[in-house]
Amino acid sequence: MKELKDKIKEIRDREELSQDEMGRRVGYTNRASINKIEKGNGDVPFDKLLDLINEYLLELEDLTNKEVVGYSLRDLVEDDWRQLILVYKDVMCIPFFNSDNCHGDIFYYSTEAKMKNAIKFWQDSMEKGHFVRKVIEDASNNRAVGTIEYFVRNNEPNYNNTIVLRVDVHHYYEKKKALIKVFKIAIEEAFSNANCTSLITKGWDYAIERREALKFLGFKEQDDDLIGHNKEKYSNYWLLNKKD
Repeated sequence: MKELKDKIKEIRDREELSQDEMGRRVGYTNRASINKIEKGNGDVPFDKLLDLINEYLLELEDLTNKEVVGYSLRDLVEDDWRQLILVYKDVMCIPFFNSDNCHGDIFYYSTEAKMKNAIKFWQDSMEKGHFVRKVIEDASNNRAVGTIEYFVRNNEPNYNNTIVLRVDVHHYYEKKKALIKVFKIAIEEAFSNANCTSLITKGWDYAIERREALKFLGFKEQDDDLIGHNKEKYSNYWLLNKKD
């Protein structure tokens, strides 16, 4: 399997680009940067990897030359805005964010200020006990690649005393294999900290990879809607019962 430096040169040769041209496409200012990478003397920052993937329609594994080995959850800190903004400003991620019952917020945060405000809101809301939100970290590169949120619905007509789990990941991680790993740690976290025996999460009709991951994990698609603050009806929920 090719190393990253060889893969980048392969892409450049295929596209018939000079080192200058390829560098400009992903935000470098001169040919020296691409030249160093191809010689194995330079690192590629994560945001440049994302630019390469987006520009050439690649998978993350194509560039990192290894599979993602796992994920972990950790507490939010203010400086997470630098990595999380790559998730929350990407319009390809928005269709997979569960914004049901969120007063019109679709979780699109395109600037430093908006991302910082979102993190501050999440932290304040956790202090008030409204929900728990944690960072998903890719163990292969220690990058924040999304967040999870969970809370318990009480005194509701449908899904009473049930955990609602939201999982936001960069769309490069919206793949069955990665989602299974992320959901496993999210489910364990939620059931460990909430006194409930059932959990629901969103699985839209178009979210093929996510639905396949949910099926693999034992979720069942539900007919009942989640009822919102103003009696809105939200569909496409999947339910998982806690194992004894």
